[in-house]
Amino acid sequence: MKKIIPFILFFFVSCAHKNVSLAYNYHFNEELLKKSQESSGRSPAALSNESIGQIYFKSLYFQTQRLALILGEKFELNHCPQFHQDLISIKQTIPINSESRKIDQVMKIALEKSKKEISRICETSESLQYFKVENLYQYHRNHASFHQTPGSFHALMKIPVFTNYYLAPKDMSEVEYRLFSATQTAWFKNYVDEVARLNQTKVITEVK
Repeated sequence: MKKIIPFILFFFVSCAHKNVSLAYNYHFNEELLKKSQESSGRSPAALSNESIGQIYFKSLYFQTQRLALILGEKFELNHCPQFHQDLISIKQTIPINSESRKIDQVMKIALEKSKKEISRICETSESLQYFKVENLYQYHRNHASFHQTPGSFHALMKIPVFTNYYLAPKDMSEVEYRLFSATQTAWFKNYVDEVARLNQTKVITEVK
């Protein structure tokens, strides 16, 4: 399975340059994205003692907790055999409070998708969404051309760990920073932060 995923994702990323159906309808400022991509230089991608899988799990867990807090819901994860020690460590860094924000149906959908993804990787350590992130780290972080087109943004918006940040960019965690750094996608964070500052991050609806 792992051997064919890079080809599948390469096709997935290539298609993002065309007019394909996206997971969500959302505001898109191509001029601002271009500035973000041009101004974001390469960052050190060292993972220290963490694997990209550990960083992915921690980022997703943090985001799921953050979405649950925003929506006034409760999310608990007490069993995760594939990332047991990571779960123990990340639980100590979850914020107690989160800014109250307007409840959005799309955010609820994102929360449910994140819960299912966490459940999947806790049991198997693998998923299609994780392989997309792994492919970003193993392949696309070393290919500057991927990070210089509008299609790259649309491709990342199909991956929950990036969509979640788009939906709730405030209170970014340290592990999310490491994810952006490891995958050389700081430009995505910079773009989302800027459109959030300009109040342009409204997600309109989920595309069925």
